[in-house]
Amino acid sequence: QAAIALSMECGASQFSMNAIASRAKRRISAIQYYFPTRADLLGAIFADTSRRYSDEFQKLRERWPDEPTARFTAVIDFLFDDAVDPQRRAFFVHLWSIAASEGLESALSDIYAYYRKQVATLIAEVNPALSNRKAEQRAQLVNAAIEGALVVVFPGQHSKRYLADFKKLLLANALAVVNAPS
Repeated sequence: QAAIALSMECGASQFSMNAIASRAKRRISAIQYYFPTRADLLGAIFADTSRRYSDEFQKLRERWPDEPTARFTAVIDFLFDDAVDPQRRAFFVHLWSIAASEGLESALSDIYAYYRKQVATLIAEVNPALSNRKAEQRAQLVNAAIEGALVVVFPGQHSKRYLADFKKLLLANALAVVNAPS
């Protein structure tokens, strides 16, 4: 948790084992016992991040077991809110930087591949006429829109009304993409 908090605040330049040990109020040897390298620690952060998303997707799936459109809408709503949350935004922006500095882009890419696969599955449930390839392409497009929101929509600079309208527009466009004929 200390490493995640530090990554949200500092980015790659200050993400060190010493800084993490200090934040966790532990000796560096205790941190290095479990995570001998920064790459090992980042791997654990990636695994934790994937688990959290997987858990949330599962909760949403259970909430709307027989309603594919409601399930898709709930997932997009969750992902948008997550993308524009200031702490989550900082976490991911810094995580990209840290992963790049450690040569771990492929591990981060795996997280996004999982996330795209989940969205593609939801898309296929909403529009069963789509081939797997088409569902995956549309998932990529929907994910790009959500990730783009992370880059261009700033909660501190936009009103709650603006964010709500933007999310509604993003969702309407996502549903149009999902429901377009193949």
